[in-house]
Amino acid sequence: MNNKHSKPEKKKTKRIKEDKADKEVKKNEKIINKKEKKMKRKHPKLRIFFRCVLIFIILSIVALCAGVFAIMKTDKWTISKEELLSDGGAIVYNADGSQEIVRLTGDEINRKVSLEEMGQIPTAFISIEDERFYEHKGVDLKRSFAAIVSFVLHGGKSSFGGSTITQQLVKITMKDNENSGLAGIQRKIREWSRATQVEKMLTKDQIIQRYLNRIYLGSASGLEVRGVYAASNYYFNKTPTELTTAQAAFIAGINHAPSRYNVFNTENDISDRVKTRTKTVVEKMHSLGKINDEEYKAAIEEIDAGLKFEQGKLSNGKNSLSYHTAAALNQIANEWSEKYDVSYDEARELVINSGYKIYTTVDPNVQSKMEEVFANEKYIYKGSRAKSGVDNSGQSGMVVIEPSTGYVVGEVGGIGKQNTLGLNRGLTKRQGGSSFKPLVTIAPGLENNIITPATLFYDVKTSFGSYTVSNDSNSYHQIENMRGILTHSCNVPEVKLLSILGLNKSQEFLSKIGINVDAQHMGLSMALGTVDVSPLQMAAGYAMIANGGLYITPTFYTKVEDKDGKVLLECKQEKVQAMSAENAYLEISLLEGPVKSGTASSFASYLGKMPVSAKTGTTETAGDRWLCGMTPYYAAACWYGNDNNNGQFHNSACGGKNPAGTLWFTAMKSIHKDLAVKQHTKPEGIVSIRVCKLTGKKATDQCTDTYTEIFNKANIPGACDGHTAVRICKETGKIATEFCPDVEEKYYGMIDTEKNATWTPNLKDKAAPQEVCNVHTSPVNYTVPTVVGMKEEQARKELEAAGFTVKVQKNNDKQKAKGVVLNQNLAQAPKGAEIIITVNEYDGGKTSDDKPVTNTVSDDKDKDKDKEKDKNTVKENTVSNSTKENKINQD
Repeated sequence: MNNKHSKPEKKKTKRIKEDKADKEVKKNEKIINKKEKKMKRKHPKLRIFFRCVLIFIILSIVALCAGVFAIMKTDKWTISKEELLSDGGAIVYNADGSQEIVRLTGDEINRKVSLEEMGQIPTAFISIEDERFYEHKGVDLKRSFAAIVSFVLHGGKSSFGGSTITQQLVKITMKDNENSGLAGIQRKIREWSRATQVEKMLTKDQIIQRYLNRIYLGSASGLEVRGVYAASNYYFNKTPTELTTAQAAFIAGINHAPSRYNVFNTENDISDRVKTRTKTVVEKMHSLGKINDEEYKAAIEEIDAGLKFEQGKLSNGKNSLSYHTAAALNQIANEWSEKYDVSYDEARELVINSGYKIYTTVDPNVQSKMEEVFANEKYIYKGSRAKSGVDNSGQSGMVVIEPSTGYVVGEVGGIGKQNTLGLNRGLTKRQGGSSFKPLVTIAPGLENNIITPATLFYDVKTSFGSYTVSNDSNSYHQIENMRGILTHSCNVPEVKLLSILGLNKSQEFLSKIGINVDAQHMGLSMALGTVDVSPLQMAAGYAMIANGGLYITPTFYTKVEDKDGKVLLECKQEKVQAMSAENAYLEISLLEGPVKSGTASSFASYLGKMPVSAKTGTTETAGDRWLCGMTPYYAAACWYGNDNNNGQFHNSACGGKNPAGTLWFTAMKSIHKDLAVKQHTKPEGIVSIRVCKLTGKKATDQCTDTYTEIFNKANIPGACDGHTAVRICKETGKIATEFCPDVEEKYYGMIDTEKNATWTPNLKDKAAPQEVCNVHTSPVNYTVPTVVGMKEEQARKELEAAGFTVKVQKNNDKQKAKGVVLNQNLAQAPKGAEIIITVNEYDGGKTSDDKPVTNTVSDDKDKDKDKEKDKNTVKENTVSNSTKENKINQD
């Protein structure tokens, strides 16, 4: 059989049925004639008006055609013949060009094949998309005229239609997507102009081959099915030459709406839709004489029986790209598209097919060590509490940046065997959790002089209107400074800080470091990391802190050169001094806390003596885990979770540790293995000051509980303004009553952050407990140890140890030994009550001054009087204590 995609003979062309364009023109003419006749019969007076409308339509078409030729004459085609025929691959280097990273063949994005390797696919495409492809000069005038008439008749609302394959090639090549209004008209005219220019530069076979190697035909697992080779493999697990006529017709038929025909990506039965569309293509092929009757019949039978789809592995088989190189090509393609006005896909194809030199920012040593860690599938943990029947496997992405340059020196987007052209989790956005706190609250708080490292907040469950904030596991630290707040990842103080700072100032700061938060997503919950960010953005933010507050736009490449060394594209990195060097140094110091003794302390020994500042992060359901941090060499961010947010990745499900922290510290340990220990540079504006722990202010001579803290000399707190002493019940932690058995005296200072509180509880400037103990509200009688018969010294020790005070009085008993306790006044009494013991003073019938002994023991009547006196004393004490309690409550 003859080559189905070769140029058709003239005799065969004459036998072709009247095309759709002719039918459209005749249809429009009939409509006009019918309306005209009807108007003549019913409304003779409107005949003049109708003729005017007709003249207007004709003039509009004439004007449109004039505009077409005007725009076509001035249109500048930005792609040369050499670029259209480019097939030279590319070489990828590191930043200074000292090391070659990889040589690209041009097939890394999608595999290209020759026309002869496409089987019947070209014939099918030409039949359904552009049956006069081998006859026109880029624009099919018949179809275009019909489209213009339809456009005018429908008031400019209908699509032009009628695109040839050459026009479609132009459309997927250029970044020109306007579809409506005047802009849509101009785009279509430019498309015509460029199509005619392409026809002058390339042969028909070159045009159809380039088109079929680049056309989008679906997507799967984050990858695009681009080109007919990939489509044949994806839908039928075959090469194009192995496809049957019906299978080739299916691929050609889905071109206008690939997502509607993706049999592997839908839960609905689309078999009827597939049959109808495929038959349409086969019937068109048959009517045009592209297939004979026998081939037509076989194809229809195959379609009726149901096409046998078999999903193949979506891979071009030549992917030697690392995640870093893939990300670099992505960044280059976006910037190339913007500069040279071509589509993203075309830009990417041009860059890897034109023999260019691409200089990336990768550090091969860093990249290889990261890849070694992330290749280990033992880090693919299973999340708990996942929905039944869903994949709850964990995945991860990590980015490492050199702070002084903004260069991304290493990047991985998945654990285990992954297609690097698929989902790159190092660039994917998820909620930042507590790892976002240093960027959204701490940094702008320091920069706006709202906090210092010593600033205190009251840490209790707090409500901000209808929004109530609590700490994880409902664990609170009462009064905490900024070091402790970051170390323990306290939520409440962070929200209080954002409330004082203001959402707008936080938003303004984030915009300086490349994180844009729109008004719709702004709220106090930002303080807890509800903003979506990528590991790349997080790493860049932490790199800003490590770089003395100077933010540098992160980049994966530096420049692209042609074969002659001419720079075609160069990365432009924005530099913004987001915070002062002093405040950045303070934040580096504050972030040491989580590693030394806080939420990341289980990793404290990983990097030996190398300084590490970092912050963990966990979203509310533990669906996203983070660790972001820095050393004096690098800043890095690592995210861990499930691609579809299935499962919870608590430490218990991930080897007992934060999985993002495990990957971060394991990779950074390897990266820093041969690096000398060094410290962050300390700015001159950093000073050390003695601070009062009770107020967070500069200590005075009256302050007894102090420590040394570092400050930015431009923001030193004022002198401590005093403390309040309060007796606290140890059992309840509240203000002690007279009846609290175990009491301690504590000192409290004035906390500035609470003075203008807008939240509840509103503690103002009193951080001390405000509630009086409600447990010990009346005297409680305790059993008094019986000390009768003991020596005075022993008796005193027993009673005092039991919490009572002791009063001794003397008496004489000839029957007892000297110094022995004869009796005690109470068997039960409140703690702290006075116990009177009577000690024998008798010594051989003489007193201590050698005078005759007089018996001083009271008779029974006196004893009764003493007992009554004791009862009255207890009663008076009770009344007195009750009065004191009422007084405290009133205060």
